[in-house]
Amino acid sequence: MTTHHAPTKIIVLVAMATLGCSPLCGGESWPLFRGNALSTGVSQDKLPEQLKVLWKFKVKNGAFEGTAAIANGVAYLGDLDGKVYALDLKTGEKKWEFASQDQDGFIASPAIRGDKLYIGDMFGRFYCLDTKTGKAVWGFETE
Repeated sequence: MTTHHAPTKIIVLVAMATLGCSPLCGGESWPLFRGNALSTGVSQDKLPEQLKVLWKFKVKNGAFEGTAAIANGVAYLGDLDGKVYALDLKTGEKKWEFASQDQDGFIASPAIRGDKLYIGDMFGRFYCLDTKTGKAVWGFETE
């Protein structure tokens, strides 16, 4: 599936990078959508007075709709072309990339618990990935 949403190709990560360095550089974690199990969407970290872009990450074909999950200095996010990326928060360097079974895209944000990442694709397959390697621990086809 090739989707072209040029503005969203990098906008998510640019927006994250401009928030400052607090959660991005190892401050508070943001392990799931809206930050925590209560979905408060609030971080206790303080933002710097002057925001600046720290780095950008471009993908060749994909685009992003979901927000990133952040844990242990890494941002994790899935794109609409069925890839999940792990990016170093300080440098923006890609640590690993996972391609879904049928290249079915990801709209929802991933969730992190311990050393596992959980994410479901648009067509009902649910994945558990190892956060260190990006390898699938298991996958489940919903009905």
